[in-house]
Amino acid sequence: MLAHFVELWPALLALLFVDLFDNMGTLIGVCQRAGIAGCPGNLPRIGRALAADAGRPWRSACLGTSPSPATSNRGGVEEGGRTGLTALVVALCFLLALCFSPVILAVPAVADRAGARGGGIFMMQGVTRLDLADFSVAAPCV
Repeated sequence: MLAHFVELWPALLALLFVDLFDNMGTLIGVCQRAGIAGCPGNLPRIGRALAADAGRPWRSACLGTSPSPATSNRGGVEEGGRTGLTALVVALCFLLALCFSPVILAVPAVADRAGARGGGIFMMQGVTRLDLADFSVAAPCV
């Protein structure tokens, strides 16, 4: 890795910024949905939240999974969960689902599209609060 660091540097920067913007978008969306976001651009204890999420990419790489469990807690916030207990319950449900993986794998992939569409609808609800008449807001959104 050190011998080819010059070639590796652009890829590392790209992955860093993709993950950073993914984390920030998820964090802002979940905080707004939970009603704990302060004035625009001000999230309480954002440093602690980003520090907790910083280990996610390497843990996921070691386990061979995709690094996206932060979005799975959005449903818990939607239902009123705002503590670490919600994350533990979600983690236990994922572990329980491992026992049922043969049954889950028997369901065709097309059957989960309704859930993906529902998630897309939840993500699009935040667009209604954007001032798209202002070009400085609309351009980055597009």
